[in-house]
Amino acid sequence: MSAAALAPLRAFEEWESRASLADKQLESIAFLQGLSAELPVPLELAALQASAMLDDASDGTAAASASAASNALQSLPATARPSTSNGPAVATIESTIETTQQFLAWFAKVEEEMERGQEDIYRAYLATMRGYRQATVEILSKTEETHAFLDDLERNYNFVEEKTKGLQQACETLLDEQTHLISVAEELAAKLAYFNELDPITKMLSAPGETIVMDDKFGPMLQKLDQCLAFVLDHPHYKDAEVYRMRYRQCMTRCMTLIKMHFVDNIRALQNDIREKLAGRQTHEPLAANMQLTLFYVKFRTQALKVKGLIAEVEERCSRHAEYLALLRDCFSAYFVVRRTLLTPFISEHIRSINNASLLDFVANGCAYMIRLCADEYQLFRQFFTLGEEEVLSYLESLATGLYDQLRPLILRELKIDTLSDMCQSLLSYLKTMEPQTQAAGDTGASAQANTAPVKFIVQKILEDAQQRLVFRAEAFIQQELQKFKPREEELLVLARGRGLPQPMSINLSVGVTPMLNESINPPSSSVASGADMTARSPSALLSPNLEAAFDVTEAEAASSFVIGKLAYGGGEWYPTMQRTLYLLGRLYGAVPRPIFEDLAQEAVDACRTTLLAAADVLTSKQTKLDGQLFLIKNLLMLREQISSFDARFVRREETLNYSEMLEAVRDVIKNSWRAPLMSFSGAIMAAASAPRVIQSYADANEALGRDLRRTCEDLILETAKGAVEPVASFMLKVSAFRLRNDARPPASRDTLQNQSFAQPNQIGVVFEAFKETTQRRLVATVTRMSDYIGDKKTQAVLIRIIRSQILDNYQAFVETVVAEYDASTAARIVSVADMAALIDSACERGLLASASAVTPAASASATPRGSVTAREPPAAA
Repeated sequence: MSAAALAPLRAFEEWESRASLADKQLESIAFLQGLSAELPVPLELAALQASAMLDDASDGTAAASASAASNALQSLPATARPSTSNGPAVATIESTIETTQQFLAWFAKVEEEMERGQEDIYRAYLATMRGYRQATVEILSKTEETHAFLDDLERNYNFVEEKTKGLQQACETLLDEQTHLISVAEELAAKLAYFNELDPITKMLSAPGETIVMDDKFGPMLQKLDQCLAFVLDHPHYKDAEVYRMRYRQCMTRCMTLIKMHFVDNIRALQNDIREKLAGRQTHEPLAANMQLTLFYVKFRTQALKVKGLIAEVEERCSRHAEYLALLRDCFSAYFVVRRTLLTPFISEHIRSINNASLLDFVANGCAYMIRLCADEYQLFRQFFTLGEEEVLSYLESLATGLYDQLRPLILRELKIDTLSDMCQSLLSYLKTMEPQTQAAGDTGASAQANTAPVKFIVQKILEDAQQRLVFRAEAFIQQELQKFKPREEELLVLARGRGLPQPMSINLSVGVTPMLNESINPPSSSVASGADMTARSPSALLSPNLEAAFDVTEAEAASSFVIGKLAYGGGEWYPTMQRTLYLLGRLYGAVPRPIFEDLAQEAVDACRTTLLAAADVLTSKQTKLDGQLFLIKNLLMLREQISSFDARFVRREETLNYSEMLEAVRDVIKNSWRAPLMSFSGAIMAAASAPRVIQSYADANEALGRDLRRTCEDLILETAKGAVEPVASFMLKVSAFRLRNDARPPASRDTLQNQSFAQPNQIGVVFEAFKETTQRRLVATVTRMSDYIGDKKTQAVLIRIIRSQILDNYQAFVETVVAEYDASTAARIVSVADMAALIDSACERGLLASASAVTPAASASATPRGSVTAREPPAAA
């Protein structure tokens, strides 16, 4: 279908959409449509159709046609019905037929009428066709007229439609223009509103006094002022935008200044009110707790509810306009000045009141008081302000500085290491409670940390002073009590626990030695234990059952083998320098930082080790070398085991400057100095000399202890075994010399060992008896002295096993030589290695029994006072 054919349809649909009919009108149209569904046959057509049916009926072709024709004629109106009278079927005789001519004329006429009667059907049908044709022609003419009318109607409709569309488009254009103009007008009005607010705001701010900030309109006015200022800042190209920006900024500054003045006046008025209520009361007079709460906190909290919103307005604009920070800082300053003026006298008086107790109590009470005070002050500050974290921390720090000013002189005058150590421990515990993870569950991490940050800073400063003083006193203690320690001779004998002296039962100490000591000593050094492991592998190194039982440690002995204040390491008292060293380490451990503790611990342990070596040398010169060795082994073992309790390395780093390269450069310049003038000589020295090198070295106290202990144990084992096997060793040395000389001779001139004077068969028994007597005597004396000094059965067992193993190794070589060089009768004069091991074990058992019998009378004698031979206590000044 073409667009021209669709145009009327679109116009009709558009017209239908614009002029819709009501429901009643639609019902009327439907009724008319139903009536016109079957239109009646035109009258002319109905008459012709009825005549045709009658003609058909006259022929007698069908009775139904006649009845249908009659029915059709009946249905026609009377005027339209055809005439049913055919006239006379035969022409009537108008006159009497008299002649043939008349008859023929009459017959012709009758015949003509009959023919005419037969042709009436055709004529009626022809008339009907003519009527139909005429009706059709009329219908066609009417149709053409209707078509022409519809064409005119379509042309008129298209014309109306075009005009309507034009009108509609014009209306839409006008409507769009109206909408655009309205939006432009509204936009202009909205933008002009930011400029029109200047006069009302200026008029409102021109009112006298500061009470305007409490007006209900002040808050909305600030919001409008922010919006207007932001608008003119975003549109600087508008006319007079810069002027309005300056005016609005002046208004905003005026508002912020009014808020600041109102806050300062209110806070000062509150200060004057509190001063009036405190008038006539001395600062040293105690103030009731409820009155303090009411005056110093409740009143301020009430005031905070009134000014919190105004201060929030200033704080909100500080992030966008930095110039308002000065006004906010003025508020901070006024608040802090008022709070400091009110609280400082009472804080100072409270600190003076708690200063009457001991230093430790003063520190504990002062820190607890400052923590509570700072927490209250921080919470009160946050009820006024949201910003100002640095300012409030500085303020709280100034409050806590009073405690520091009172404590610092007392700390610098303190001489007791115990007091300084306990103070450091107490301050460290306070610092741990201030950590975020240990705060109360109701506080957030940031607020809780901010509450305690100033106190933490002050406590940290007090702790640093206390640690510095403690380190100073510890260094002085090491220098005076360790490095300069010189024991008296009789005191050294008692402390060394030799020669069967009375065994002391306790040490009267004014202070604990150290809180970190072991209650019992574990097996001794690794060097001695490794030697025991190696000797235990051979069957000859197994001790006899009696000796093994003697070295077994019972539960009671293990529990009391080393207890603070009682016997030290099974026998003897604490050597003073070791007691003081462990005391110092115990007081320093956990009280000072780990690097400082390791440095001081290395120095103290090294000084203690040096004094033990010096004491061992004195014992060696005054008594025997065995006494010095056993004394040193005992004390080094004790010291090493006790310092292992501390989680530290005992290593100190030392840095020295190496000037060797600089000296070498100076020597080279001096050799060639005669060739250059004085100025060039100094320049040559500066150019040739290189910077001194820094050399780092590490002093390890544990390593030094292990080295001295290992050396002393090796010397003791070697000298004891050498003294015990001296006859056999001398004989085997001569045998070795003879074999070397004999091997150097020709085979024909070689001699046998039995022919030598020192190796006669009878000399074998003499050498064996001398070896047996020397071994038993030396072992009994050594084991007795070892038990007297060391007293620890495990350590004794390790040392005896190694000594026994070395003796048996030498005797094994002697036995092998006798068996190889002599006959059976001569070899029968000596015992086997197993029998010699039993003799050695017997000698060791006798030594242990002799030591036990010597201890029994000494226990009864230990109850008597010894006068000056008591262990020296750490001086009170420590």
